[in-house]
Amino acid sequence: MKCFNLIPAMTILAFVSCNVSSDGSYENYTQETEESPRYEESIDGSYSYTEPNFEAFITISGSSWTGRTTLYGNTEYDRGIVNETDLYDDSGYIRIGYVSNGSIVTSLGGQSVTLDKY
Repeated sequence: MKCFNLIPAMTILAFVSCNVSSDGSYENYTQETEESPRYEESIDGSYSYTEPNFEAFITISGSSWTGRTTLYGNTEYDRGIVNETDLYDDSGYIRIGYVSNGSIVTSLGGQSVTLDKY
């Protein structure tokens, strides 16, 4: 019984994929479109966020990142792993942020922070 249900669907697909030319012959209807080359900017580079008494810097290079945060004069350093556009801690298990539209979005001190590329 299921075979009979597939026959109308296959007939419809045949009509959709073929086109009859003016002389009555069938032509392949698939239209090829030329895609414009996609320009993908590298996420490698340095990013920063500053406000009074707080600075954050992250540098991405290949599949790793390094960071420095300074809060009221106390500086801490960190590093981790980059997988596509996601940033992970050095264990590779905890996602700490991501790159989007030329910026890094992460959480510092329990609040969302956006570091801009410079």
